[in-house]
Amino acid sequence: MQGQQTQAQAAVTSEKDAILQNTQAQQQQSSALAQEQGQIATLVQQQQAAEAAAAAQAAAAKLAAAQAAAASARSNSSAATFSNIAAPPPTAPGGAGAVQAAESQIGVPYQWGAESPKGSANPGFDCSGLTAWSWGQVGVSLPHFSGAQMADSTPVPLSDLQPGDLLFYGPGGSEHVAMFIGGGQMIEAPYTGASVWITGLRLGSGFAGAGRP
Repeated sequence: MQGQQTQAQAAVTSEKDAILQNTQAQQQQSSALAQEQGQIATLVQQQQAAEAAAAAQAAAAKLAAAQAAAASARSNSSAATFSNIAAPPPTAPGGAGAVQAAESQIGVPYQWGAESPKGSANPGFDCSGLTAWSWGQVGVSLPHFSGAQMADSTPVPLSDLQPGDLLFYGPGGSEHVAMFIGGGQMIEAPYTGASVWITGLRLGSGFAGAGRP
């Protein structure tokens, strides 16, 4: 009888040990599962962070490209705007400025009695109109007639010619006037059918003298 009780008690003890081992095994499995779930959550967070960083980088690149395109458009617009603005009047004083003004009108057609520069409604110059307008750009007023311009100018010997000096032709300078620009050349509005041009200095027949406004 006592032997049977001992066996029963041993069986109960063995069963308890088995239950305890099973419980411990379940706890270990739960712990392992929790650890694995934690690792998965960490990986998911890392992947989400990487995707968010990539999206932010792509957005920044798009923004930079858009800003660069806008800056380029503003630059091109400014360049186009400034290209449509007429060149400022000459700033050089005296004869050098008058020459600069005259040369800015190269190509303007000869028109008798005219004194209208590029950019005006009907650009055109005659000989004295060109010289009067050019000197006017540096603050010197000249009459619109070659003979009157010769009368208002200080006579200059050919050995002392300077850029901007006027060259007169015909009696009393009444037939034509041109402007000396240096280097053996002059600029003039020559005749109907031609345009303002630079040509070689003419000092032959008909030359009446030079003058400085």
